Amino acid sequence: AAERAARAEERLVAGRAALGRTLFLLRCRRAKLAEQLRHIYPIEHSGQGNYNIRGIEIPSDLSQLWSREDEQIGTALGFICHILLMLSKYLMSPLPYRILYNPSRSMIYDHLTHNIEFPLYKRGAERERFERGLALLDRDLDALLCEQGLYQLA
Repeated sequence: AAERAARAEERLVAGRAALGRTLFLLRCRRAKLAEQLRHIYPIEHSGQGNYNIRGIEIPSDLSQLWSREDEQIGTALGFICHILLMLSKYLMSPLPYRILYNPSRSMIYDHLTHNIEFPLYKRGAERERFERGLALLDRDLDALLCEQGLYQLA
């Protein structure tokens, strides 16, 4: 019985070591995938608190988006949607609001209001619905950051 217990303990120790190595490799793979996303969708500070994603300026105050050109805003928000979706998959961290990625015509769904969809583009959209979509997208970003320990939800 003592011999069986010793073998079982050895297997347990070996299993824990293998699990540790696997978790390390998983973290490395996730970091590499996130780094590749950073190169696909470069985000740069453009001054005055604004940012560029693939050369398209995004104001830090999202309420200013309504006054910007529709195609550029829809495209930039589509890039952000794609980044969030991919990071969510890579990190196995579900987003609270479902995103339908469609390059410059992405949508976000509020499951709390009977799966109503909100546009993440301006053309043909009501301003209230567009701004609600932005708020939900912001919540998805907050949730992903919080899940990774990078941000504390208020």
